[in-house]
Amino acid sequence: MQTYTKAENVVLDYFKTSKDCCAFRLNDTRDINAQLNRFGTNRPMVYAHAKPSDIIIVERGNTYFAEVKSTENIRGITKSLFTQQTGSRDRILRAGGEYNYFIYSITRARWYKVPGKVIAENAARTWEDLAIYTYRGLKGL
Repeated sequence: MQTYTKAENVVLDYFKTSKDCCAFRLNDTRDINAQLNRFGTNRPMVYAHAKPSDIIIVERGNTYFAEVKSTENIRGITKSLFTQQTGSRDRILRAGGEYNYFIYSITRARWYKVPGKVIAENAARTWEDLAIYTYRGLKGL
């Protein structure tokens, strides 16, 4: 059973159909419990070790970790959107790796591909601040 969010599906579908890109989804606690049919039962949940991101992407020869987010915030993004993978993101960046966020603004109907180091410097950004990171390859939700 697939439990990906709509936003994750958009990103995965895009990179699966592109000729010079590919994506690999990392299973998380939600996926494992769905596979075991634990939701809506009295059976205890199973917890997976934290993953560094939702997806690993190879895009035109460049490999990076990617986290997928969506928000209805009309002003921009807030720090609370990024709390789960902060430690992994920071370790990856310190080691010289690449980390990106694919963020979908529901109110603007627009995708952004924001480098992890931009979020690490200041996670609270307005949509105007992020305009340079607009990612045109992805379409809606």
